[in-house]
Amino acid sequence: MPNFSRYYESGGWFFFTVVTYKRQAVLLQPQVRESLKQALKETNQRYPFKIHAFVLLPDHFHCVLEIDDPKIPQRISMIKRRTTQLSGFQSALQQTPSEKKKRRSGLWQPRYWEHHIHNEQRLYNQVMYCYFNPVKHGLVERIGLWPYSTFHRDVAAGHIPAEWAYISG
Repeated sequence: MPNFSRYYESGGWFFFTVVTYKRQAVLLQPQVRESLKQALKETNQRYPFKIHAFVLLPDHFHCVLEIDDPKIPQRISMIKRRTTQLSGFQSALQQTPSEKKKRRSGLWQPRYWEHHIHNEQRLYNQVMYCYFNPVKHGLVERIGLWPYSTFHRDVAAGHIPAEWAYISG
């Protein structure tokens, strides 16, 4: 298996994609969803960050976080670990002996995808990508119909026009 190394600048905006193990569509289950919410709170207390955008889909989530230090792996690891612990999730999928030996939880893929956002235009693009993602995946027809994102928070705060709720694919 390749040995991945990541380069982190101290501080900035980062876009993340975190995916469930074998794309299991379990993240919208109430216990898992609430556990993820609690894990985000706990992680934010230990390793502070600001959530610019977040969208939860059945088998993955995307988020844009503003982070002031290079401890990105610790944040993602804690979010994944605490979600698994709090939810008590037990995968229905059979794990291989190798996966059991590596103590895979059965909830998350081992890695995650991230990239550093270098300017405000790209920040805007990544936030909109998060909000449009449920439409892209055919889960809803319009952005405003998806309840599991920070879109509604941003509309209520006046950061995004309410009419954007009607944007469709």
